Amino acid sequence: MAVLLLLLLAVLAAAPAQAFPPFANPLSWYSSYFDPYRPMPGDKMSFIIWVQNISPERTEAGTVAVWANKPEDAKCGEKGDKEFKVPPLDPLQSVAVKAFVKVPDAVGTYTVRTFVDSGCTIFANSSLEPTGFDNAGNQRDRTYSVVDAKEAVVGQPRSPPLDMPRGGPYVEGSVRTPDLEPALPLFGQPFKAFVKVANWGTAPLEPGVQIAVWPAAAAGFVPSCGAAGAVIATLPKKLGPGKETVVEVPGLVTSEGDNNLVVLVDANCSLSSDVGRSGRVAAFQYEAAADDTFDFIPLPPAAYLFTGKVKISPKSPPVNGTMKIKAKFTNAGTVDQAPGRVAIWLRPLGPDTLYGYSDGDWCDFKNTAAIVTLDAPVIKAGKSKMLTIDAAPVPDEEGTFVVSLVAAGPVADCGKLAGLTPQPVYAAAAAAAAAKPAGR
Repeated sequence: MAVLLLLLLAVLAAAPAQAFPPFANPLSWYSSYFDPYRPMPGDKMSFIIWVQNISPERTEAGTVAVWANKPEDAKCGEKGDKEFKVPPLDPLQSVAVKAFVKVPDAVGTYTVRTFVDSGCTIFANSSLEPTGFDNAGNQRDRTYSVVDAKEAVVGQPRSPPLDMPRGGPYVEGSVRTPDLEPALPLFGQPFKAFVKVANWGTAPLEPGVQIAVWPAAAAGFVPSCGAAGAVIATLPKKLGPGKETVVEVPGLVTSEGDNNLVVLVDANCSLSSDVGRSGRVAAFQYEAAADDTFDFIPLPPAAYLFTGKVKISPKSPPVNGTMKIKAKFTNAGTVDQAPGRVAIWLRPLGPDTLYGYSDGDWCDFKNTAAIVTLDAPVIKAGKSKMLTIDAAPVPDEEGTFVVSLVAAGPVADCGKLAGLTPQPVYAAAAAAAAAKPAGR
């Protein structure tokens, strides 16, 4: 992806111009996998819940309730076995809630229930359970087993929202983002993947566990034990219960049209034949190019140079005024380049702009609020710089807006970006009502 799409939110005046319908859930959330995956009697089972405000207004504080065994739905206000606080969240702000619960003392199969906003103080219909991946409510359940023998369980951790390809909401198979080196592989050229591996078991994970990576899998490919065509790496060291590590997988080669990377841990099924178990398989699309080029994107390489550092000043700029934007630009390509043309879009925060907005193509941006040119500094391949746009325009309507920026280099080089697409990631700023100008 040859574009930097930095998302930031700015509250531009006293009242919101576009409110979500009153029945719309302002929260989006998902969790990490349970650790341990199959606990022993009386163990503590831990997981992280990432909660994000996807509405244009600040939310109230709330509570997360967790039950170790509750097959039936909970009602608003019902007290959980354990409860955790969710602070007020500005638009697009997220929080990581570290949750845990003591599991039953007897071996068996149970239903853990997680209820975000269990008091229904944030959303009146939080007690609803989603169907599939819709966002109807904030209560979910999952069965798990309590066992009487220690075991090792290998998996691939879910990533927090800022590490997700689109920032959320959660979609299975799209929340783990292995780092690539180079970040923008070239067709037919070797590259590496750095795969996160976790032990969600109660016994050590021994060295030698296989990690299989298919770098050019066909769409819809489902791996199986011992499936052909993969590059195989092995866990280099023992991994204790609850621990994570990163395994380097070299020798991957992509091809034009098949930029689907599929990862299977315990590839020869030495620990378990259940390939469909959560965390065994991860699949995602990545960008690749035919030739060396620059590539301005928000990027999580091995050094985790995420472009989450975006700031607007003043915090609540005046309607029809100007604002200063400071943003971290990363060149993920193989060619040193200045950012060049930076297109700016200003759109109300809503379901279609949660992860930014762009229109047109690299050679002809459309419906922009402004296009500025940054001919300096040159950003070396793989490096990042914080740059400033001093006088970006502010919309002429009050409300919460998403500011999206795309850097695409010189217009003369726009053809080099053909075939590459934006991958939106964002940095959220706290929303606050701007004071009305004097005299109003």
